[in-house]
Amino acid sequence: MPNIRFTHLLNPFNAKPGSEHDIAQRVTFQALRNAAEESTRAGLGVEVLAVVYPQDVAAAEAPARVVAELTRSVQDVHPMTPPRMFPLVSDLLNLAAQHGQGDYIVFTNVDISPQPHLYKVLDALMKSDPTRAVIVNRRTIPRVISDPAQISLAYQETGNSHHGHDCFVFPRAWVPQFILNDVCIGAPWWDYALLANLDALSDFRMFTYLHQRLTFHLGDDRAWTALSSYDVYNQQQVLAVIQALEARHGKAPAESRFAWVAQRTRQQPASQRTLAAKIRRKLRAVHELGVLLRARGMARRSPFYSGAETVTAARA
Repeated sequence: MPNIRFTHLLNPFNAKPGSEHDIAQRVTFQALRNAAEESTRAGLGVEVLAVVYPQDVAAAEAPARVVAELTRSVQDVHPMTPPRMFPLVSDLLNLAAQHGQGDYIVFTNVDISPQPHLYKVLDALMKSDPTRAVIVNRRTIPRVISDPAQISLAYQETGNSHHGHDCFVFPRAWVPQFILNDVCIGAPWWDYALLANLDALSDFRMFTYLHQRLTFHLGDDRAWTALSSYDVYNQQQVLAVIQALEARHGKAPAESRFAWVAQRTRQQPASQRTLAAKIRRKLRAVHELGVLLRARGMARRSPFYSGAETVTAARA
């Protein structure tokens, strides 16, 4: 077996069978199997670590090696409502660094699926400059499949570029240097904490790989926008992270990703961010309802339409 080049970290959890989370996770594991096989054929060593709570072991699938050593959640450091057992980013990364063997860690959300060639592209990127981190922005594709066996259909979808940060690649040796405080996954802002660390440790030269078909996500869900207390909490943690990193690394160049993160975090109160997200969701629901009504109106005027339907607006 080739030397391990990448340790891919993810945090699966027990989801309701048949739910969007369940489908997305199963598709992700199928995509990981395919990408790992492609890498093996290319002589590139990849391992997958599922870092989970003991009660979530069953959520992990091959090719993941299970590390069931999470012992606390954000509730243990700052109880909030509604109660959610969101892991701390620092706990996930520390366990990945401890149990992983790769030169680099690839950290993704569990609903982010890799294309088969992801690791080969990442290998080339890291060889071009081993001293800086890489961010890969996903493609958002329609929910064209509900069965992992149909994944080839998902691979073919071009989708749309997404502005979020959900695939991070960086040297495993960097983990002890991170300042992450008690930021948790599962709510907004956590990616800003990691992004700020990675750019600072890259001497403010972190590379963002945009508009490439390297990872994908089924649909464009934003379920976390309702968790306003977690939103506010994470933003406060990120503000402290930024301050600590600035004290250690000095002032970031104005054009750096660090400066962008700092500006956005300081200028946008979490309460306004949450309100804006809720407004966007309502507007999107109204738009989708309008499209549906127009389509059904056209259908009713068609000789090929028959039957009655009830139209209900999506709950924002």
